[in-house]
Amino acid sequence: MKTFLKYLMIFMVPFIICFICFEVYLRQINTDYTEKEKGLILNQKNIELIILGNSHSTYGIDPNQFDLYSYNLANVGQSLYFDKRLVMKHIDKLTNLKFVIINIDYHSLYFSSQSERDAWSYYGNGIEYKNGISVLSKISRIYGYTFSVSKNFLKKDRSKEYKIIKAIDVEKGVDLNKPIYKGWFSFKGTDNDQMAALKYKKRADSFNDLVLNSTEKEEILLDLEDFICQLQSKKITPILVTTPCYSPYIKMLNQKQLKANELDVVKLAKKFNLKYWNFLNLPLKETDFYNCDHLNSNGAKVFSTTLNSLVNSNFSIAKPKKEYSK
Repeated sequence: MKTFLKYLMIFMVPFIICFICFEVYLRQINTDYTEKEKGLILNQKNIELIILGNSHSTYGIDPNQFDLYSYNLANVGQSLYFDKRLVMKHIDKLTNLKFVIINIDYHSLYFSSQSERDAWSYYGNGIEYKNGISVLSKISRIYGYTFSVSKNFLKKDRSKEYKIIKAIDVEKGVDLNKPIYKGWFSFKGTDNDQMAALKYKKRADSFNDLVLNSTEKEEILLDLEDFICQLQSKKITPILVTTPCYSPYIKMLNQKQLKANELDVVKLAKKFNLKYWNFLNLPLKETDFYNCDHLNSNGAKVFSTTLNSLVNSNFSIAKPKKEYSK
């Protein structure tokens, strides 16, 4: 038996070494989560406006179009739960922060967990979802990322497209072969295949299912109200924004729920004396979208320029643009 155990240990040594090496590799990966946080810390004394939200604002709000020094802290699939905790983690060092754009879309009030992304945010930003990260996920990146995602990192390491940022689960049209500047990256062009009616109906159906089956709305609203109160107590102005989507796709969302959502956000804005700018039906060209609910870089420029003008006019801001580090 001792001989068997001895040979078993010898047999296992190469696998243990490979596991440890892969674990170390994953802990040093520069993801879109870590890159955004590094940029935030680097410019924490310069940032005047922060952009929060899910993939709609991740890709669709370009901080380079604002006169105030702006930073995009949104991420794919990011919930309001993580928006709040990302800002509050750094709030005391964001000494020049004046505005926070809070992205509230069709599904924003109906989910708080980001599913597998909860672990990714924990690794990249140090934020845990309701103490819900398993012990194994905390100990092992291989377990937390899953073998599939971990293997994908190795694949991206061999690709010229991902030599700088190893983005996790972003769409194929995103260009990450350059540093993220002010926390922003976006799409190039339009994916015509994704603009087909059957594709965006399927997408609309998935969001309808999420919204209509959720039981989290009350809890999420209370957490959001607390976030707004904390920002206002520090003389920081929250701005509520709904991002544009492709018109035929909007018609496939549950219209009764859309109206109810709008009334909820309008009520919230009135309660805290906030601006709420609903751009869901902003008239844009099909070529301004990458797919039915995400703007490409051209659409983001148009939308963000509009947002900048509203910020300037509503809050009497007029100052030249500055250049800072990424």
